[in-house]
Amino acid sequence: MPTTHKTATASRERGQRVPAGLLAAYPTLRQAARMIGVHASSLSRRELPVEHAGREARLAPRLVLELARHYRRRDEYEVGGALVDHALAHAPDHVAEIEAEIERYFEETSDRDAALDTRGFLHEARRRLPPALYAQVERAYQANQLGGRKAQ
Repeated sequence: MPTTHKTATASRERGQRVPAGLLAAYPTLRQAARMIGVHASSLSRRELPVEHAGREARLAPRLVLELARHYRRRDEYEVGGALVDHALAHAPDHVAEIEAEIERYFEETSDRDAALDTRGFLHEARRRLPPALYAQVERAYQANQLGGRKAQ
């Protein structure tokens, strides 16, 4: 997984800093690790684009969601909820900004959850499954498709 994202590094490239009030809504590495369901060392040994608040390294909400997607320990929507809860507890004046960032992330990544068409589904199944298992999946899928058409 790439450790940076165009939006995660954009403010640094322009030399802008995250305002202190908003930065309080960002979780620390340890807090983000807890939200994601990994050990803090899993994040601290990576070269992540962090924002510094004193001695603490904080992660942008979008990056936390990207890491949740990468590690797949917790559902991204649960992590998004945890980020909002964190913002409510630590920077209530900036909750709307955190929610907007989370919404943008889900809007930009929503196509990855889209259902595959029949051809795409079977193509992926053939690529990933042993031939005997693929044959079973293909038969079951086609039988389900025919059964669904009869019911309509």
